[in-house]
Amino acid sequence: MLKQVWQENLPRETLSFDVLAIPRQPTQLLTLDEVRIRFRVWEGGQWREVRTQPHRLQRDLYALQPAHEGKILIYTDGAGWQWTEKELISEPPTRTVPIGRLIDKEGIARIVCYDHQEQAPYYYVLEKPLLNDQFYIAPDDLLAGEIQSLVMQIPRSAVQWNAFYTNGYRFIALLRATEKSPARIYGVAQDRVAQLEIRQGRPNPLQRVNLPSIGTLRREMPMCVRYGDPKEEKETRLLVMQATRERVLLTAFSV
Repeated sequence: MLKQVWQENLPRETLSFDVLAIPRQPTQLLTLDEVRIRFRVWEGGQWREVRTQPHRLQRDLYALQPAHEGKILIYTDGAGWQWTEKELISEPPTRTVPIGRLIDKEGIARIVCYDHQEQAPYYYVLEKPLLNDQFYIAPDDLLAGEIQSLVMQIPRSAVQWNAFYTNGYRFIALLRATEKSPARIYGVAQDRVAQLEIRQGRPNPLQRVNLPSIGTLRREMPMCVRYGDPKEEKETRLLVMQATRERVLLTAFSV
C-alpha cells in the first residue's frame, strides 16, 4: 500500500540527492549542492555528516552499488567517482546526460542515460562489446523481468514515454518492498505519487497519494526522486524531494 511514512527537511541549497547502501556500514544519504556532495548517516534522530566531496557546477546525483566489477560509483551530470573508505577516486563520467539508475536481473547497478538523437532512455553494460552494450528502455520493458528496480526522469522529448509525460509524470520508478516482493510501478508528478498499471505503453493509475503542498516549486531542480532505505528501517522507500526557493522537503513513501 502506497502511503507516506516520514518527512525531513534538507538544506535549502540542496539540488539533488541519492541513497548509498554500503556493505557492513551505515546507509548514507548523499545530497548535492552547488559546490559539494555531502554524505550523511541517520543517527539519534538527525542526519550526521560524515564526508564531503567538492565538485564544479554539477546539478544531479546518482549512486550505484554494486556497479560494474563490484565498484561503488557516484555520478553527477558531468563527473564520476569510485567510492572507497579512504577517498573518492575520479572515474570517467557517463556517456550522455544521466537521468536515472537501475538494478538489472543480474543484480548489478547501471546508470540510465538519455539519447537525444533517438529520443529514448537507455542503459549500457560495460561487460559487453561496445557495439552491443546499449539497451533502450520503453514502458513495456518494465514488465519483462530484465530490470529488478529502476528510477528515472521522463524527458519531455522521450517519444515512447510521451503518454506518461502528458499525464503529468516526471519520474517513473519500479520498486520492490523487499528483494523477493513483486515489482510495482510508480509515477511521480509535481502534485502526486501514483501506483501505475501499464497497458499498451500507457499509464493507468491504481492508487494515488497527494504530495505535500509546500508552495511554488523553484525552476531549477524542483523535484528529485530516488529510492532506498536511508534511515535503515529495513524497507525500501520511494523518496521524493520537493524544492521551493526557501525550503527543500524529503518525503518517504512505503511501497
